[in-house]
Amino acid sequence: MSSHVFIIENNPLLIKLYRSMLHPLHYTVQHATNVNDALQALNNLKADLIILDERLVKQACQDAGNQLEQRIRSSSTPLIATTFRRACDFEQTPDPSQFTTVVSKPFQIDFFTDLVRRTITSRPTSSVGI
Repeated sequence: MSSHVFIIENNPLLIKLYRSMLHPLHYTVQHATNVNDALQALNNLKADLIILDERLVKQACQDAGNQLEQRIRSSSTPLIATTFRRACDFEQTPDPSQFTTVVSKPFQIDFFTDLVRRTITSRPTSSVGI
C-alpha cells in the first residue's frame, strides 16, 4: 500500500523537487499552493505525512492560517515544516514543538528523503484522515 504525502508549498521548483524525491519511494503526492486550497483538499484527504512551508501560514489571512493550523494540529498526521531562515531571522524561526520536525531550506536531498521515510515508517500503518 502506497503512503500519501500532502505538500503545502507555493514554489513550483520545490514542488517538482519533492515529487522527484518521493515518487521513486512509491509515495503518492498531492499538493496545494496556498492555505485556502490546502483547507479544501484536507476535507477528503488521508495523508501519512504533511510537508508545510510554514511561511504560507504566516502570509495567509489570519482566519485561513489559523484554520489550517488547527486542522493540522488536531490530526495525528506527522508534520514537517520547512522554513527559509537567514542568520538574522532567529526571532522568525518556527517553534519546533508545534511540528514533528522543522527543516531549513535549502536542505540536502538525501537527508530530507531519509527524514520522510523515517517519519512515515515510524507511524501506524493506516492512514488517518485529517
